[in-house]
Amino acid sequence: MDTNLLLTGLWHYGVALLALFPIVDPITAAFSFAGLTQNREPAWTNRQALLACVYMVVTLIAFQILGTWILRFFAITLEAIRIAGGVMIWYAALEMLRGTDRLSVDEQIEGVAKHDIAFTPMAMPLLSGPGAIAVTLTLSARSERFVNEVAVGVAIITIAVVTYLALRFASALQKHISETSRLAFSKVLGFLLLCVGVQFIMSGVAPLLGSGAFNAPTGP
Repeated sequence: MDTNLLLTGLWHYGVALLALFPIVDPITAAFSFAGLTQNREPAWTNRQALLACVYMVVTLIAFQILGTWILRFFAITLEAIRIAGGVMIWYAALEMLRGTDRLSVDEQIEGVAKHDIAFTPMAMPLLSGPGAIAVTLTLSARSERFVNEVAVGVAIITIAVVTYLALRFASALQKHISETSRLAFSKVLGFLLLCVGVQFIMSGVAPLLGSGAFNAPTGP
C-alpha cells in the first residue's frame, strides 16, 4: 500500500475519532444506561447494550454513505454543511460544558418503562443523535478519497466497540466513578468538542471569504 495513502487514512481516522468520541461520550452514556437498566436481568441488559451500539453504527454509516447524495439532492454546498455541522457541534459542546443531562426527564421516564431501549432512547438520540449525525455528514463531506471514507467508518466502529464495553460494565463504572468525576470528564470532552466545532466552522467560512461570497454587491 502507498505510504502516503496509508498516512492520509490514519490522519482521517484520528480526526474522526477526535470529532466523534466527545459527542458520543461513552462514559456519560454508560451512566444514563445504568439508570435505565436498574433492577433488570443481566442478559437483557447486555443484549440492549449490544443492540444500541449496532443501531448506532448502522445509523451513522448510513448517513456517511448517503451523505453526498443528501447534499446533492438538497443542493447543499460543502461549506454549508461544514458551518451547519460546526454550529451543531458547538451547541452540543456547550450542553456538555453546562453539565446538562443528555436525556430529558420525559425520555428517562419513557426509557425506564420500555421493554426495549436499544434504539430509543439509547441509539437515538443518545449515541447517534443529531450531533453525531452532523459530525458524520461533515466528515463524509470532507472525504475526497475512498480510503478516507473507510477511515471514518472504522472510527465509527471503534467508538461503537468502546461504547459497548462502557455500557456492558455500566454498573461497575457507576460504582467506581463519582458523579463529580463524570461531570469533570464530560466537561473536558465538551471543550475538545467545542474546538472541533469551531474548526469546522472556520473550514467552512474560509473558502467563502477567499471567494468574495461575503462581499457587498457593487452598483452597475
